[in-house]
Amino acid sequence: MHPSNGHGVGLTPVILPEAQRTPVSLTFDAPGVTYAGLVLVRGDFVMGNGASITTDPLGSVSITANTATVLGSIVAPGGTISIKGAGLTNANNFFEGGLPNSPLATVYLGPNAFLSTAGAAVYTPDVYGFPTGAVLPGGGITISGNIVAAAGSKLNVSGTSGILYVPQSETTLSAPVVGSFLGAPVVPVRVDSNGGSITLAGGQELFTDATLIGAAGGPTAIGSSLSISSGRWCRPARPTTRLRRTQP
Repeated sequence: MHPSNGHGVGLTPVILPEAQRTPVSLTFDAPGVTYAGLVLVRGDFVMGNGASITTDPLGSVSITANTATVLGSIVAPGGTISIKGAGLTNANNFFEGGLPNSPLATVYLGPNAFLSTAGAAVYTPDVYGFPTGAVLPGGGITISGNIVAAAGSKLNVSGTSGILYVPQSETTLSAPVVGSFLGAPVVPVRVDSNGGSITLAGGQELFTDATLIGAAGGPTAIGSSLSISSGRWCRPARPTTRLRRTQP
């Protein structure tokens, strides 16, 4: 019955606990417009300074564009962040001027850019109110294209730690036992999670002054992994003209 008038059915919006929500998956795609192999309209993704995207734990954010500029923050605890720009520039007239295939930036992280997939503790209280759940490890950040990351930008894939209550029978650690007459005794246990991974894959260039953070969640966990690679741009050889010397 409706609580105000006693008639019909009343519906009340409810926000589920974090552990019971399905994490969001966001995809941004800016492929541009091409014709006969040439780019007529370049696809640009721009995230302004002060803008933010925050997902629930294990969420994912994917950005694919001819050029991608991130000046704000993207946070996906324990999830994934992928930013992909073009690997070759000016081959398809991405930019006016410049040499063919010249290495112009297609992924730019501004000085206030903050990307984080750091781990998180996701709690699910049991029927007696004790916090159970999971301590998620750091997720993954992958950036590819012609990359320029300004000083001040930060990438964080660290692990974390949390206190979970587990049945006494599932641990051999000596810790205070808590419980009640209604349920089995439980023990508070600290859980440390591992760091995640950062991958920077340059197309023709990779310049980074960003701060990369990938600490372990605690003494029983391991830190993050880092992979950095890049192609190299070489200036095209200039055409030469052979000179023939003739005797007078």
